[in-house]
Amino acid sequence: DWQATLEFKVRLSDPVNGVLGAYLHTSRVKVIDGGYFPSEKFRGLAMDDVNSFLLLCEFFRWNFWASGLAIRTCTVLLMDQLKNAYTYAQILANAFLVNYVCSTDESFDEGEISERLEKAYMVSAVIIV
Repeated sequence: DWQATLEFKVRLSDPVNGVLGAYLHTSRVKVIDGGYFPSEKFRGLAMDDVNSFLLLCEFFRWNFWASGLAIRTCTVLLMDQLKNAYTYAQILANAFLVNYVCSTDESFDEGEISERLEKAYMVSAVIIV
């Protein structure tokens, strides 16, 4: 895991050759990560020399493989496709209604009219649900 800094506190006790004061018993330590973000692939390159698309791809890869994000990312991508599937189903239903149910073709008999009405009800029910 890459983190810009790691910060923690150290409680001081049992001093050698010194005295701990009333407020000088705790020290804050910051460890600055010397690694390159998002990966070591760009070590030694100036920012002007880095291809921005490759940097973006590397960031996406780093973000995807960060702790616990892979399954969440896949879930969001999959759920986002449900809206596309619904829109595609609506387009197919509308095309079916226009091409078959609402056709003005004069060469149909009475039985076909009730069949068309039945299919129109089915498509309408599917669209509503």
